[in-house]
Amino acid sequence: MNFSLVLRTIVFLSLILLLPDTLLASKQSKKAKAKKTETRTTTSKHSSHSTEVKHDTHATEAKHDSHSQAVGTTPSTQSVIATLSQGNQHFVAGEMHTQDFAKERKILSSGQKPYAIVLTCADSRVPPEMIFDEELGHLFVVRVAGNVVDSSILASIEYAAEHLGAKTMIVMGHEKCGAVKAACDHAHLTPNLNCLLRGIAPAVAKAELTTTDKKELLHTAIQENVRLQMHNAVLQSPLLLEMVEHHNLEIVGAVYDLETGLVNWLMPENHELAEHQE
Repeated sequence: MNFSLVLRTIVFLSLILLLPDTLLASKQSKKAKAKKTETRTTTSKHSSHSTEVKHDTHATEAKHDSHSQAVGTTPSTQSVIATLSQGNQHFVAGEMHTQDFAKERKILSSGQKPYAIVLTCADSRVPPEMIFDEELGHLFVVRVAGNVVDSSILASIEYAAEHLGAKTMIVMGHEKCGAVKAACDHAHLTPNLNCLLRGIAPAVAKAELTTTDKKELLHTAIQENVRLQMHNAVLQSPLLLEMVEHHNLEIVGAVYDLETGLVNWLMPENHELAEHQE
C-alpha cells in the first residue's frame, strides 16, 4: 500500500471529523460577540436614561433652591411678581413641578416664612398655590368671597406683614366672580351676604359710569373691586398704611382668568394708595 496515500487519507478524515467542532466554535464566538455588543448598547441606554433622570432631578432641586432663597431673603415685589408669573405660566401650560409634600411638611413644622400675602376670593376654582405653582409655606393666603377687606381679614394680613415679614401683598380677583355679579345685579340676599355686597358696591358704582353692557360691566367691576380692596386695606389699617408709606409693604392687584388660567397684574403706585387716606 502506498504510504503517502494512506497519510493523505488519514489527514482528510481528521479534517472531516474536526469540521463540526470548528463550525460550532465559530458560531458560539459570533453569539458571544453579539451578546457583548447588545450589553454595551443596553448599558449605554441605561446610562443615557440615568443622565436624563439626573438632569430632571437637578432641575427640580434648582427650582426648590431658588424658591428657598427667595423665601429666606424677602425678595422685592418685582422679584415676587416674576416668580409668581413664571409659576403661573407652568400652571397654564400644565407643566407644574412635582411637589414633595412630605419633605415640605417636615421643614415647615418648625415655622413659616411666606414671602407674599395673597388676598383672593373663596371661589373653589381659585387656589393660589396651584395657580402660581408654589410650594407649601411660601404664600400666606387669605380667602373670602369677593376678596373683600374687613376687620377679620385685615387682622390676618397684619399678622403676615408685621410678624411673618411678608413685604408684598397681592389682592387677586377673578373673572366671572359671583360676589361681584350679585353686586352688579343689586341683589338682596341674606343679611350677611348683603353686608358683603355693600363692600363691593362702590366698585360697581364706578364701573357703571363707564358702561351699561352687562358683560363689560362685570369685567370692569371686577377690576375696580380689586383696586377698591387695595385702597380699603390701607384706609382701614393704620399699620398697613404706615408700612406702605415706609416702603416696608407693597400692594399690587391682579385678576385671574378662569378660562385661560392666566393672571393679569394691576399695579398702581403705592403713593396712590396713600392718597386715598385723605
